[in-house]
This record gives sequence, structure tokens and C-alpha cells, in this order.
Amino acid sequence: MSPRHLTPILALLSLALAAPVRAAPRVRVTVFLLPAQGFGPKVVSRVHSALMKALAKNDRLDIKDSDKLLVEFAGEIPRDRIEQGKSALNEGIELLKAGKPAEAVARLTEAVAAHEEVLAFIKKEQLARSMLALGVAHAASRQPKKALAAFQQLLTWRPRFPYDSDTFDAAHLPLFEKARATIAKAKRGSVELVTEPAGAWAYVDGKKEGETPVVVFGLPVGTHYATYKRQGYIKAAQKIVVSPTEQNRFNFNLKQSEKFLILKQSIERSRAALGQAQATDDMVSLRSVLFVEQVVYAAMGYVAPGRVSIQAYLYDLRSRSRLNYVVKTVELNALDQTLGELGQSLYANVRLDGALDAPPDAPPPPPPKRRRFYATWWFWSAIAVGVAAISIGSWQIAEKTKVDRCPDGFSCVHYGN
Repeated sequence: MSPRHLTPILALLSLALAAPVRAAPRVRVTVFLLPAQGFGPKVVSRVHSALMKALAKNDRLDIKDSDKLLVEFAGEIPRDRIEQGKSALNEGIELLKAGKPAEAVARLTEAVAAHEEVLAFIKKEQLARSMLALGVAHAASRQPKKALAAFQQLLTWRPRFPYDSDTFDAAHLPLFEKARATIAKAKRGSVELVTEPAGAWAYVDGKKEGETPVVVFGLPVGTHYATYKRQGYIKAAQKIVVSPTEQNRFNFNLKQSEKFLILKQSIERSRAALGQAQATDDMVSLRSVLFVEQVVYAAMGYVAPGRVSIQAYLYDLRSRSRLNYVVKTVELNALDQTLGELGQSLYANVRLDGALDAPPDAPPPPPPKRRRFYATWWFWSAIAVGVAAISIGSWQIAEKTKVDRCPDGFSCVHYGN
């Protein structure tokens, strides 16, 4: 084939190789831990978090927090306020670019307030960016004291947050770094966080601090943000202030999810059916409640001090099939390692479409073994017939020979009876 004819073929091959490969969509999975009686909420939460973390290492899975999914299902996320904060931030930045810093201050002040209200449901970087933009707007309005205060408020709870010179005027960077140096030298204090009910995980500025009630030490003096999370309750955030002279106490009443009872009843009924080859109706109902395709139930039992047994069952809610199950003893002081192994085993050789691989077809039966011809009945029957024929022929010959031997002068007739 000439080079002229190869050119179109090579072009097609180049297009095929250059075409982007679409990644397969990840499967949405949630995890429910079913502890036996006697386990405290702290241990249960540790195991639950570690198991979700272990499964999240699988790039094929999209691990979803059941509490967050439940809040979404119940319509308890303040979406309108979230959109207000987002719009105010974007409009404030556009006003800055348009050279209208005074108007930008008003919009960005609104953005900070809105993001503080919905901090439990958004990424904290959105609030931090609003505070940075507000400080820049004050600086652009020739109000350096207000700008310095805004920068300090941001860096108190986000000390490593960078200045975005690509979006904001770099002329205000020295003032921003001055605020960072001030916070680095600030005094430290502590706060006590209490929730009703107790047993919620408390996070301060995004860092996990422990189970309420809890005392958090070593915080720079100023404003911080605490976030609370407890199964069955709506995630919440609270502004807290650290004092240089006393330990302030902050109380928060958690609100139970209105739809949690539906989920709790479904989980309890599913517990009795764990291990069955087919998912029950209660299990399958989670697909329409939480919008997940697979669910992992992990029953937790006591083995010895520091050791618990985990029986993990993986069900696909589309095919209603139990895809796999793993039983493993877990060391509480090595959760990441032991639960990592469990997570790998649970999804080993599992199809993400939810189907079970059919067993291989049985091999065809071997052909019947044919007997050798001399070992068959017809061979020996033929031999017998042949022998009989030979015997009859010999007899007839012998009889004819007798007739031929009549004495001379006589004619003989022989009857074969």
C-alpha cells in the first residue's frame, strides 16, 4: 500500500488515540454501622469514620455520609441562603473590579453574614474568601483599619489562607501580611463546647477536637467557628470567641432530623435480614430516600479489650443482590490498617453494575467410551454364525462323499434324515 493510501488511515488512528477517555461514573455508596449494645458513641463514631475513609480510597466509589444525605432528603439544607451568600460574593468581587469599592463593601458584608449562617453546609473556603474580599474592599476604600481588622478576623481561624493576587490588587498584600504577623503573635486561650444531646463530634475551624462536652486549648484569641455532627441530627455550626483571660463555655441545642425516624426504622428492620442473598424492601427503600446505589451494613461486636469484630455486608439496591460480605477482627488502635484491609476485601472482584457474575457453564459430558469391536456381542454372534455355516458345509460335503462311494455296480440314494 502506498503512503498516499496510508494517510487517511493514520489520521483516523490519531483521532482515535487523541479522543478523551470518559471515566466511568462512580457508584454512590453509604455506610451504616450497627453496633451491639454496650458500645459508647465515641467508639462507634471512630469505627464508622474509619470505615468510610477506607472505602473512600476506592476510586470507583463515591462514599456519601448518610446524615448529609438524610438532611438533603428532608429538605433541611438552607439552599436559598446559600445562594444569597454566593451571589453576594460574586457581585462584590465584580464591583471591586469595576472600581466601586464602597458598593463592594456592602455586598461583601452581606456575603460574610450569609456564609456564617450556613457554614455547616458549605465549604469553609467560601467564608474565608468572602472575608478576604471584604478586607480588600475596605483597603480599596482607604479604610486601612477596617481592612486590617477584616484580614485579622480571617487569619485568626484560617492562619494559612493565601492572598489571591490573581483576583485582588497586589497593592494590598503588605497589609494582609501585617495582619498575619499580628495573629502569629496573638495570645492563646481555650473554650468549652457543650451540646444537647451530648456525644456530638466537635470541629473547630475544620479540625476534629473530640466528642462533646469537650475543651479545646491553644486557640488564638478572637473569633472561631465550631461545627457539630451527631447521627440523626442536623449538622450545625456556631461562632465562638476565645478570650485571653477566661475559658468561655458555649452551649448548642442540636435539632433532630425530621426524617431520621424513617431511616432508623429501615435500619433496624434491615439488621434482622443481614446475610440474606437478596436485599429486603426496607433496604431497597434507601435508594429513593438517600439516592444511593449500594449500601454497606457493618455489624460490630465485642471480642476483647481493644478488639471488635466487624461483619460487613455489601448490597446493591438496583439488583437487590448481596454482592459480598467480609468478617474481620479489628484493632481499635490500628483502625486505618485493619479497616483498609476490610474495605479492599469487601470490593474485591465485585462488579459495580450490581450484577452477580454467573457461574461458568458446566463442561459438556464426555463422549461415550466405545467398546473394542472384538468385545461386542455382534462380533461374537457373527463368529458363531460363521462357525455354524462352516459346520453345515462340512457335513454336506461329508454326506456327498458317502454317496460318491457306493459299491461298484450299484446306484445309491442317500436321505439326510
